[in-house]
Amino acid sequence: MRHRPNPSLIKKRTAQRAHAKKRFQQRFDLDLNRDRIHAIELRIQHRQAIQVGKRSSGRSTWLVEVDRKLVLVAYDKTTQRLVTALPEECLENVPPETLRIARIWLLPQVQEEIAADILSGKATLIWARHDDLAYYQLEYDGEPLDIGYRKSTGALVKYEEKRGKKRRAAVPVIQTADAPRPAETTAASTPAAGAATEPEDAPPPPAP
Repeated sequence: MRHRPNPSLIKKRTAQRAHAKKRFQQRFDLDLNRDRIHAIELRIQHRQAIQVGKRSSGRSTWLVEVDRKLVLVAYDKTTQRLVTALPEECLENVPPETLRIARIWLLPQVQEEIAADILSGKATLIWARHDDLAYYQLEYDGEPLDIGYRKSTGALVKYEEKRGKKRRAAVPVIQTADAPRPAETTAASTPAAGAATEPEDAPPPPAP
């Protein structure tokens, strides 16, 4: 027998998505339909986003990419729905390293820039696994970055140590098609808060 959804849960989910749609429109002039909001929810569920903070209530804040820019959103794990899009100024309260990681792994224009530096010879080759996959070091945002590049797809991938050589990757990563998600990253474990205009929009407070 097919399980019938709880009417109150359906109502809550609908209200949350409507609220998120309204905030995207008001704060970023983005008119997102249900499919686009659902796509953001799926990216959060598949860890293709950067977690910034978490509440015991099941709500959490995430950095996601929308139209080639970073947006801080609130997500409700119990309903699996976006709750809101936080004001752009809330990004000022996100730790700089978390923002750096998010730009590298979420923004296509940054990935294109890094790939172009690798292809133009501006990066230093660390080691090559085979003809299609090699690992490089370059400078991004004023700091060294160790990263892999796959020629066949043009994709950036997680840096991996050469067997028998001790070297620490400069940047933890989120899950991508080429990069398995680590059990825990600095971004996911670092809470951050942003001042919002309404109580329901407020991100979680920093950990004591």
